[in-house]
Amino acid sequence: RYLKLILNNEIRSYVVTNVFTINVYDEYEAQVIRTDFNEDMSGNAEPRFYSEFITYMNTISKYDTKELLNTGDRTLTLITCLQHQPEYRQVIICKEVEDVLYD
Repeated sequence: RYLKLILNNEIRSYVVTNVFTINVYDEYEAQVIRTDFNEDMSGNAEPRFYSEFITYMNTISKYDTKELLNTGDRTLTLITCLQHQPEYRQVIICKEVEDVLYD
């Protein structure tokens, strides 16, 4: 449910918000793997897009984590393949709950 990302001078703590499977050939579902959430993969920069996409991820999540993703959250996305199903990916979305800097 929780994980830590250890970097050179900080430790970021995350909580899992969503777990779901996507089809990489579905253009809408594949949007979860992009790195710029200011616009969708077709260049759509409408402000409502990201909030609609978060609602979609909250809807398709396989597990009730008791945690919801919001537009202001810093996120970490983990993606892995599914054995014998090359067109599908398992996706885990996490939101940052703490960021500790150290020397």
